Amino acid sequence: MDELLSKSYYRILVSKEIDDQDKCNLIAKMKYAYEDQDALIIDYLKNGCVDISSYAVMLQEKDQSCRNSDIQNKRINLWKDYYSTFAVSQDIFITTQKIFLEEYIDDLSPRDVYEAVKFLREVDEAVDLSLLLTKSIDKFVDKVIEIDFDNYMRFGWPTELLEMIKNKISVKKNPYSIKDLLNLLAGSNSWNSRYIPYLRKFTESDYYNWIVEESNVDVVDLLCEFVKRFHNLEGDDYVIIEQLRRALNRIKGRSNLDRLRVEYLVYQKQI
Repeated sequence: MDELLSKSYYRILVSKEIDDQDKCNLIAKMKYAYEDQDALIIDYLKNGCVDISSYAVMLQEKDQSCRNSDIQNKRINLWKDYYSTFAVSQDIFITTQKIFLEEYIDDLSPRDVYEAVKFLREVDEAVDLSLLLTKSIDKFVDKVIEIDFDNYMRFGWPTELLEMIKNKISVKKNPYSIKDLLNLLAGSNSWNSRYIPYLRKFTESDYYNWIVEESNVDVVDLLCEFVKRFHNLEGDDYVIIEQLRRALNRIKGRSNLDRLRVEYLVYQKQI
């Protein structure tokens, strides 16, 4: 069981050692392939009980993955009514598609919804499901900060849909303040780099105003720790360091005291 959990069974399958042959035959007979939930099963077999809470995240992800797979299978079967038979009438086809979209709108990708809505409108101009498409786009945008549009285009997402998403993202409000983000990223011994892109939404003036006006937290300590952890940001994220540097250079010009504060940061953390 330990070998299965560590995925070393791949080594067994290609091994020429005689001692591995029985194991290889057993694995082949079971048609075994590693899944994350195997850790839970092996834990139970070895110990007779399981702390299910320690597997909660993994199980939730697996449940969602299975749900997504089931929904996609249903979607594929519905579209068979269009491309594999003449026995399904237009009214029935439209009705079943609408019911499916309404039931699973929260689970489908905007691309799936866009294609269905556009096709149904082509079938019958009176069918307007634009509100469902808007709901799907809004839900997608709520989960992202920005997207790589070129990458989505390579995967066949329509340009019109991507433009709609782009417009939504451009007016999306930042759910975090600079103070919130610096606390999340530099205010403790643990941090999650997924918050970094949110900082790109702030301008030099935003950073300047926050630094000179904030009095409820240790601004100097947060800035020092942030730069210590993230001074090597690259690509699009490097603009964060650039904006912060410009803001601090503006602050240097306010007074000798501010100049000493900033130069201390520059000297110590090389911002």
